[in-house]
Amino acid sequence: MEALEEGPKPWAELENRLTGEMSTATLSKRLKNGMRHGLIVRGLRQNGRVIYELTAKGKALLEQMKENEKSSS
Repeated sequence: MEALEEGPKPWAELENRLTGEMSTATLSKRLKNGMRHGLIVRGLRQNGRVIYELTAKGKALLEQMKENEKSSS
């Protein structure tokens, strides 16, 4: 989810950014899981490219995760 924090991203950009951290299969599963739970939406840019973006619920969860991380350090 942190990869989407800065805004909508196409698959290729997510894949490049997360190279070495997870496989493409894992990325696909995590995106689908995020969509199923209402944390991520899949949309289209004007050029027809698919993009992934955090929903308000996803942004709130990410903020909560960051707050929890700060308070535990």
